[in-house]
Amino acid sequence: MQFATEMLTIFQASEFLGLKADTLRHLIKLKKIPSVKKGSGIKNSILISKDTLIQFRDNNELLFDYYHLGAPKGYLSLKMIAERFNIKISLASLWIKQRRFRDVEKLTGLPCGDLIVVPHHSIIEYENNVKQLEDSYLRVEQAQKMLGISNYLILSWLRQKKIQKVITWYGVRYISLDELNCLQNELEREREMFPLSEAVKMLELPYEIVSDISSKYRIPSMIGKVHLLSKLDFEKMKIEHADLITYHKSGIPKDYFDTKMLAERFKVNQVEIIRWIRQERFKKVEKIGASTTSSIFYMIPKSSVYEYENFVSNLNDNYIPVEEVAKELNVSTTTVHSWISKNKITGSILWLKKWYIPKTAIMTMVAKMDRQKNSINVSQATREFQISRSQVTALIKNGDVPFTKIKRTEILIDRDDLSTALKRRATRVSQLKAKNEYSNPSRIPEDLLTIRKFSRLVNVRRSTIEQQIQNEEIQDVKRHKIHGHDYILIPISAVEEFLKRNISTEKVFTTKQAAAYLQTQNYNYLNELVKKGIFQMRSLNIIKI
Repeated sequence: MQFATEMLTIFQASEFLGLKADTLRHLIKLKKIPSVKKGSGIKNSILISKDTLIQFRDNNELLFDYYHLGAPKGYLSLKMIAERFNIKISLASLWIKQRRFRDVEKLTGLPCGDLIVVPHHSIIEYENNVKQLEDSYLRVEQAQKMLGISNYLILSWLRQKKIQKVITWYGVRYISLDELNCLQNELEREREMFPLSEAVKMLELPYEIVSDISSKYRIPSMIGKVHLLSKLDFEKMKIEHADLITYHKSGIPKDYFDTKMLAERFKVNQVEIIRWIRQERFKKVEKIGASTTSSIFYMIPKSSVYEYENFVSNLNDNYIPVEEVAKELNVSTTTVHSWISKNKITGSILWLKKWYIPKTAIMTMVAKMDRQKNSINVSQATREFQISRSQVTALIKNGDVPFTKIKRTEILIDRDDLSTALKRRATRVSQLKAKNEYSNPSRIPEDLLTIRKFSRLVNVRRSTIEQQIQNEEIQDVKRHKIHGHDYILIPISAVEEFLKRNISTEKVFTTKQAAAYLQTQNYNYLNELVKKGIFQMRSLNIIKI
């Protein structure tokens, strides 16, 4: 049998088409390329017409692009992407699933199955995005190498959010290059500083003191659990706390106490001494060290301490606190404070927001209160002595019973004083009853005066008139009952006798002055007395007494 065209073996055909022999066998097996067998058994061979190969190549240009180039012209396959970015094909496949590339296409109907390809312009676009990202950001592993720190430390910073400008792009974390530059500068600055332990050695002070006075200067290290000081801040700290450093090295001056010495002297702890200092118990106290630290130190002049001790000794010996005074007098502390504010207790001292009262003032107050225990008010007097309120008031106004005003509307009188006054009054009344005539006129006779009017005329207290009646210095006193009321009446003639007896020098008044002297505005009443001869009238309305 003779062939019309040239027949090629598998190897010859694969070389003609530029395909691998296995690929050509695969296409023949899929019956994409017609072939014939020659021979039988082990020695059989497959022959393909050259014209058939030419026709197949012309009809399957896209397929040949895939086999020759890996993808059609203008596209990249997974393998090509992996080779371009130096990654594994599986990672290239993942990038496509992550949609890193736009316009991805899927070719179907190929002998080898479906083919996923990415347009070349999409690859270029992705590479440009990556370049822009890497110009401003570094991946974590790149940042670690740049800063010269361990992987553990940079991951710790990320976890603690010490690094803020971080973005995640398709599962990869990137750190801002600007922030990395700042971190690098900080690390460089730290390398020029020294740890706190070094400052302790240089100052030759306890670690606690140095730690305290350096609190506003030191900074925590970024790469370790230590604190660092710059040389400049170290010098500033030494200047600010120079007195404190000198004290810890040289001790306290001889004319001063420190808080520890005072704590031992007064047998209290140092915290209590500091509280006393803040209460200003000691004068001219010097504070060493900044208030922002807990290592401040106080120096207290010895003279101030001696002065305080003398003051406290005097206070304990001669004064009593308000609480004890209230207990001693059986009153409330509010009452005692009221006495102090109203100056009823003088000489009190306010010390540490607490009042202290002199013992002498307490003794005086106790004696006064003992006297007041026998005191009663007007209402109690009326009930206890079975007399009217007006009778009690009259005795007080006439001066027969002394009184003490404790409130604006309340007064106290002594029981014994009231009892004595009532007995004296009863004696006078009984004497008047025995000595004087008793009658029942319908009204007061014109030639007689009541004790009240008589006392007003002569400008003398009622009690004095009653006393003179009792002593018979005023004569011809009458007792009358008028409309059921008892009256003790004195003759008008007794007025002139009383005035002559009690006023040794001559006095003259104008009518107006006489009225004022007699505490009356009734000029007709004065004229009546003049007419009756009690007063002598001179010219120009001058009255002679």
